Amino acid sequence: MYERIQYSTEEIREVIQTLRRIYDNAEKNLKEWTQIKALLQECSFSKENKEILQVKDLAVAFQTYRGKVKAVRNVSFALKRGQALGIVGESGCGKSVTAHAIMGLLPKENSIIENGQILWQGQDLVNFQDEDLAKIRGNKIAMIFQDPMTSLNPVLTIGTQIKEVLFLHKQLSDKEATEKAVELLNLVGIPFAPKRLKDYPHQ
Repeated sequence: MYERIQYSTEEIREVIQTLRRIYDNAEKNLKEWTQIKALLQECSFSKENKEILQVKDLAVAFQTYRGKVKAVRNVSFALKRGQALGIVGESGCGKSVTAHAIMGLLPKENSIIENGQILWQGQDLVNFQDEDLAKIRGNKIAMIFQDPMTSLNPVLTIGTQIKEVLFLHKQLSDKEATEKAVELLNLVGIPFAPKRLKDYPHQ
């Protein structure tokens, strides 16, 4: 014979809330794992293991009031699908300039790519127009800047800036973009994501 145990309403409520939290966490973890798995599959080595990025003899200079300054001289490297590459050097050696050149983010008023190619999936990004770069930048290739305080527009909310990319590349509605932006902030561990969308970078 089993003894019948009586639970109070408050105890039952606490059990239900605990089960709900367990379910929500499991659902969230499954969703995150599905996203991680998709990213891993996308970044996995292809059978041919082709190079997706090739930088060949890249040379970048800047025009200054003291004359031309050569910031990058004949840099070459290649990156295959699924690989990670670290570029190491002392401050001012041209690491950031190289990355900005790949992204097409060099200042137009005084920068010059004097030589070289930046081949992304066989296409030379050096010859791309701004509108062509805009279609792949933030969608196919991206850059994580060192200082978000200087990388984000201080007069626009975080949500506005995240959703701009989703509008451009994913053609989402405002509601869909907002939901996706919250999801992305949660994915990287930013607390109170819906509130953060309304904040400005300095907040």
